[in-house]
Amino acid sequence: GEQVRVYQQFCQRFPTDTLAAWYWLETAVDYGKPEEMKAAAEHYLKFPPESSVADAWRRLMIVAEKNNNDQTIARNSWNWMQQAQQKFGPDPTYAAGIGDQLLKFGLEAEAVQHWTTYMAANRNHYESRDCATRLLARIKEPPQRIAFIQSGWHRDIVDQFGVTEFVGYSSDVAE
Repeated sequence: GEQVRVYQQFCQRFPTDTLAAWYWLETAVDYGKPEEMKAAAEHYLKFPPESSVADAWRRLMIVAEKNNNDQTIARNSWNWMQQAQQKFGPDPTYAAGIGDQLLKFGLEAEAVQHWTTYMAANRNHYESRDCATRLLARIKEPPQRIAFIQSGWHRDIVDQFGVTEFVGYSSDVAE
């Protein structure tokens, strides 16, 4: 739509404005055509990460998907995500889905690394459990599956309402 063109023009006029680049990417993903998304993503990826924002990572994966599962966009996005995480730490939001997308784009090692990282990043976050289940599904042999489960990737927690829920990674699993 019109807003995509407005942000694109804004970025052409002010090519070093990182906030404008973010708004262009955000708007292009929500309302643009695949080629508009790609242009916005390529512009956004020119800037070094300023924080760890999983919504940006999710949007970059959408751009790759909408552009015929473009592995180059996915790989460039993955590299950019790694820079953000190294500098600012992890953001577990959308972690399992981002790993799913990486796998879809043929980036299997990156997907496994992403799931492994976020299985342990915040064991109280539901994405920890979802990443662990992705990894567990890849293990075919029963002894290895049992070892993985017993290795401490899960635990039960009681939420603020007294409901017990099976979540995430833990090193203190009860026998």
